[in-house]
Amino acid sequence: MTPDPAALSLSDLSTPAPASHSEAVDFGPMERQLGFLLRLAQIEDFKAFYRRFGPLQMRPGEYSTLIAIGINPGIRQGVLASALMIKRSNMAKMIGALARQGLVRRRVPADDKRAVELHPTPKSRALVRKIMPEIIEHDRNASAMLEGRERELLIALLRKMIGRPDRP
Repeated sequence: MTPDPAALSLSDLSTPAPASHSEAVDFGPMERQLGFLLRLAQIEDFKAFYRRFGPLQMRPGEYSTLIAIGINPGIRQGVLASALMIKRSNMAKMIGALARQGLVRRRVPADDKRAVELHPTPKSRALVRKIMPEIIEHDRNASAMLEGRERELLIALLRKMIGRPDRP
């Protein structure tokens, strides 16, 4: 059982845990910190993503961007950057790269010359169709140690944390 993090003292934190390659590192109070655990879970998921999709030269952010554009054709680049919590400058670079690959078409709307609307291309739709079964399998594998109800609860709780509770 993990000790109550509030009950830990500074001396508990300064005493090094025995280290070996076969033993887990003791992270002390971080073992119960949501942000730390989410970060580690994301890193594990990204490692598996890169192993599986590395040959396609696709990153998780590019995948989520292509999916969002396909579902929301004409979405403005700034709106998408905000929704995916990607810095605007990073989003601009990513969209530029996706456009050069023929995966995204950009259009400046007549009503706002500063904005950029994003549209999927036939190539991006074909790519998403091709990899979607593998993406779904990757997602299921990432939570394979959870039972079905635990997985759904985790998803519901994470959606709630980011302000996107399940819709009826």
